[in-house]
Amino acid sequence: MLRFVLRKMLHKKWMMAALLIGNILLVAIAAGSPMYTDAALQRMLTDTMADYVLQNGRYPTTVYLLSSLNPNARLDSEPLNTFMAEDKLAREIPDRLGLTGRWLVRNVFFSGVMIRPEEQRSNFRGKEVRLGYLSDLEDHASVVSGRMYSGGEEGVVDVVVSQKAFVSLNLMLDEVFTVDDLTFRDGTPLRIRVVGCYDAADPDDHYWYKSPSTYADQLFMSEADFRSLTGDLSGIPARIMGLWFSIMDYEDVSIDQVPGLYAAANELKELHRQVSNISFNEYF
Repeated sequence: MLRFVLRKMLHKKWMMAALLIGNILLVAIAAGSPMYTDAALQRMLTDTMADYVLQNGRYPTTVYLLSSLNPNARLDSEPLNTFMAEDKLAREIPDRLGLTGRWLVRNVFFSGVMIRPEEQRSNFRGKEVRLGYLSDLEDHASVVSGRMYSGGEEGVVDVVVSQKAFVSLNLMLDEVFTVDDLTFRDGTPLRIRVVGCYDAADPDDHYWYKSPSTYADQLFMSEADFRSLTGDLSGIPARIMGLWFSIMDYEDVSIDQVPGLYAAANELKELHRQVSNISFNEYF
């Protein structure tokens, strides 16, 4: 029987060669199938995230941290240390999640402070606002009226506002306001001057995770001026809030990273649930 089979094979060499080649190709396809599947899934992941950007106008790989600090916080108290820890975490988020950082936008401000014009006017007696800074604002904003904040004159801090805030708060350029309860570090009353009105320099810039119009009640000074006013953040007679937007590069996310990415994010969420006055949100 074996001899018969061998004679058949010898007489049909081309058929045997074709069968051999077919088996080799079959093995190659079977071996390459996982690689093809991974490539298809990777393309699907990247395309889905790109579609998210187009549909929502923001990056999908973004982490949003929030923390608040009550008035007159003591130095080295748990609330103050927690607030500072959130600022540190915002800088470390890309490494913690294994992603590449693109932007870190920090918005820290006095919440609910009252401003009053030095020169009284009938249609403006006082307004409750948020007064703080937006990191690197000067690099991403276009001044549409007035100028960007600068050193200013002694005893007066320059601030700028969005077009929406300028209208809704009924402000005037170069008007000087006093801020209730807040002082310079030497104890003199805090005075601010509205020197400019801004808009986004590039509406497609992902720095503007929140558009300028959403800052409808915020007055922004330079980060240096804010830090000069607040020092180590202790003993400030106003509530301070911090919002941190860590925006990472979705194009660098691989399929293999996804399980670890969600595990790390869920771990951070759980840690934040155990502490008051902080929150963690992710958009993946």
